[in-house]
Amino acid sequence: MVCGGLFGGCRLGAGETNSAVNTLGPLGRSAAEDQLLELAAKTARKYWEVAGGWNQVQVAEYRLAMTYLALARPKDAAEHAALCRQICADNEAGPGDLFFAHEVEARVRHALGEAAAAGAARKLAAEALAELEGGLADYAAKTLGTLDELLG
Repeated sequence: MVCGGLFGGCRLGAGETNSAVNTLGPLGRSAAEDQLLELAAKTARKYWEVAGGWNQVQVAEYRLAMTYLALARPKDAAEHAALCRQICADNEAGPGDLFFAHEVEARVRHALGEAAAAGAARKLAAEALAELEGGLADYAAKTLGTLDELLG
């Protein structure tokens, strides 16, 4: 977040939301930091709908789901994971987008205590990974590894 400038306002960036979600676990943040994390993700989602295409909106829904998981709010995360998957389905998304839609669904289902559904989503993520190549495949494989650690 950048504050100050001519009007003394603050700018929230999607990248800053991503960094906060990825580097801070559910512990160690203040209530104000939690509120800012949620605001940044919601703001990014709102403006991607205006300035981006379906793919950017789908990624913003993914980030919102991950944000709500970081905030220990799996029911809210489930809503945004479902929107992420629906946007992918509506737009015949490729395997990269599908991988992350299934990955976040698996995380949400795990957080909700739904082991079978988490496993099913993990399987779909692995199937999408099998279609990826290059750097995205490497990144997705690492992501799947962290998911596997979570699912045990």
